[in-house]
Amino acid sequence: MIYRYAKRNLFTFSFYASLLCYGIQACRTSSNNPWTVQLPTSTTPIHTHFAASIAGVTSDNKYSIAITGNTGNITQNNRTTDVIIKDQIPFGGSLVLYSFIGTDADSILLGWAYCTGDELTSLFLEATDRTAGFTNSPITGSCNIANEATSVNLVTNAGCLSVTQPSIVPAIDGGNKLSLQNSSVGNVTLGREEFNLIPFAIIDCSRCSAGSLAA
Repeated sequence: MIYRYAKRNLFTFSFYASLLCYGIQACRTSSNNPWTVQLPTSTTPIHTHFAASIAGVTSDNKYSIAITGNTGNITQNNRTTDVIIKDQIPFGGSLVLYSFIGTDADSILLGWAYCTGDELTSLFLEATDRTAGFTNSPITGSCNIANEATSVNLVTNAGCLSVTQPSIVPAIDGGNKLSLQNSSVGNVTLGREEFNLIPFAIIDCSRCSAGSLAA
């Protein structure tokens, strides 16, 4: 994840290609629209040294999480997305973040569950089908973590996802490693592989405190 601050906005660009075995490319339509993402049919094993079971729901019942042994789902209103936990991120004191990723018919969903001890306190959600950036939802629930080697599969089905272009995109010149121009798809090099860089979210971070977002 890359964050760039520009006045009141935080622009985010996510690299899902490195996580999916076959990479992510624009859909092969008649116009070859670069603001689309062609998901492959793939199964990617994710290995961790922990097994997270996380459950909770917001007070308005709009959002919920149900994870057992690093696999489960996130529900947003009436929309449920299967996800897997992929990282455990100590964040100071007893706060630990658990990052998750998943796909459904409409988008790629990425997020973090905030656990303080055995208590779930917040969800940060980000998806490719919206430009409003993060949805930060206070939530009540539990976090039960076992220190044991765990393997789960991130499964994606072939499909073409549309990505809404943000109204403002910053120009970034990172040499031959990172480049982005306004109103165009950029490029990023990870290791020896080059991927398309598709901006999809604008985040107002005027009230963000240091360390309030996970990178």
